[in-house]
Amino acid sequence: MIETVTTTFHLPPYLYSINNLVCTLHFIRLRNPRSSTIRGTTHSRLSNMDSATTSTTRQPSSKVQSTTENSQPDYQFSYSSILGKPPYVLDPADLPDCYNPFPSKPYGIRAPDENTLVKYGKFVKLQEAEAMDFVSKHTTIACPKVIGAYMLDDVGYIVMSWEEAFPLSAIWGKASETEKEKVIDQLRDYVLQMRNIKGDYVGGFGRMPCVADEFNWDYHDHNRKYGPYDNEAGFNEGLISALDRISPWPRNEDPESPGYNLEFTISELVRSLKNHEIVFTHGDLHAANILVKNDFTVVIIDWATAGFYPEYWEFYKATWRDPFQPSFIRQIAKFIPAFWIEANIMEQIHRRISELPCAFILDHRCCLNLYLDRILFLSWKDHENLTKAYTVSVLLYGRTLLEQDDDLPCHVGIAIHEDVNEPNTCRLHHARCPNQIRFIYEFRPEQPYCTDPILRGRCELRSGLSRAEADRADSLLAKYGNEQEHLPFYGAGNCQNWLAGAVAMLEEAGLAGQQDGQYWTESIGKGRETMEDGWKKRGRCWVDNPKSLQAAPENVDARWRDKEERNVGKLDNGVDFGKRVEALEGLFNKRPTTDD
Repeated sequence: MIETVTTTFHLPPYLYSINNLVCTLHFIRLRNPRSSTIRGTTHSRLSNMDSATTSTTRQPSSKVQSTTENSQPDYQFSYSSILGKPPYVLDPADLPDCYNPFPSKPYGIRAPDENTLVKYGKFVKLQEAEAMDFVSKHTTIACPKVIGAYMLDDVGYIVMSWEEAFPLSAIWGKASETEKEKVIDQLRDYVLQMRNIKGDYVGGFGRMPCVADEFNWDYHDHNRKYGPYDNEAGFNEGLISALDRISPWPRNEDPESPGYNLEFTISELVRSLKNHEIVFTHGDLHAANILVKNDFTVVIIDWATAGFYPEYWEFYKATWRDPFQPSFIRQIAKFIPAFWIEANIMEQIHRRISELPCAFILDHRCCLNLYLDRILFLSWKDHENLTKAYTVSVLLYGRTLLEQDDDLPCHVGIAIHEDVNEPNTCRLHHARCPNQIRFIYEFRPEQPYCTDPILRGRCELRSGLSRAEADRADSLLAKYGNEQEHLPFYGAGNCQNWLAGAVAMLEEAGLAGQQDGQYWTESIGKGRETMEDGWKKRGRCWVDNPKSLQAAPENVDARWRDKEERNVGKLDNGVDFGKRVEALEGLFNKRPTTDD
């Protein structure tokens, strides 16, 4: 159980080093935190101790008052008695301007220097830091080392070590079979070490309440806690209780209705789960939380949901998310013992949480499959279209290697992709000029998101789109692109001209932000860095492309290929050039004259 030592003090814009219970404070500053570029590895660093030291000795019930004119509010400060007092406390005002290596995470992640990571937010709890500390001391699992953890008011902060690594989804497609086996072997060993740690309760780490999506959708009481429970039977009843409270609509009490029967069936399925061992569990072991270093050492992050749960829980929580590629779900069974029946029963609960009220009624859209006298799963065929979100983004490409710091005009395109940090594919709309005469519009419905020419990142125009809105954006872009009047001539315009007009069109249709068309019009002819920096200064979302997928063996020049896998950029052989350009264009059968 987390025990906290609480005191109240004024927090000026400094880092604090807390040396004793009565809070002797040593002031150290972040060195120019707002100089972070968010590009590459140039981040602000934690400075050394200032030579000047200010000490204030106080009683626990009193406050340290500031004498500065621009005083900041008091903060309630607490920390875990298991981890002890943190070596310093970060000024919250400095963190937003530090480098963010994981922009898709729902909480704050910042790197004040290349060796330190800070995770913070209202949903960040001290028990996550305690779990990481436990893992680092009792297993050989590679995970971040906890430097310090504390609460300021109701916001949690975990300061941890950091080494550069990449999400498993980013390296899997490029890894050799030997390298893949090395990753799987490490994961199998990690999971085995966790499962060898047995529990005498079910719940979050440190005998805390359960931490999982299944318990966090309470419309009636957001502060309600579930668990910890003495055994699996109590855990099952907790799940059923959580199910009863997730919907703002009244529960169907008519025993003759299909909806009532569905809820009854799910409850009985959950109660049928018995006789499982209670083991230490990560609870969110999907590809985004599995990082791989350059030497293929595997690092596990995000221990927020760690605790002691039935032995099937790890497999279920690792498989319910859409894998970054369909075949990877079979890889999961190689390093986590498979519990297919239990996992499919538990999917009932997750679908119950995520689907609309009308989906609770069994009709022709639903299908039940029976296997071994147990229901394996209930799948709503429209589930994917209703639950996935999409984003419209401007993609910025590069012509040179990442190490070469340039700000040259770059190729741009508009992509529609899943609303995730690293989508596998996108629907790409762009204008390109294969013949150095006139630009063509090209639509790539399944373009790999990370490909040559080097993708540097994306500027998100609008996120959270439904499938219908994403399809509408596709249709509008196709209509706009196939109108010849929108296609510039070589030398009198470029891909950026086309993009600016397309974004303005999307803005008018409500599929881009206000003034986005004007911004991209003003960006015509500017370099990639200028576009990126300007977008971020507007407070808009920029997402870097993983560096492992940006690297290329040499400078590249628009390596877009045709169906025969031949370059369609600069061609040495001019014999078939005209025919191939004509086939690519599809818009006109003759080249324009000077009168055009």
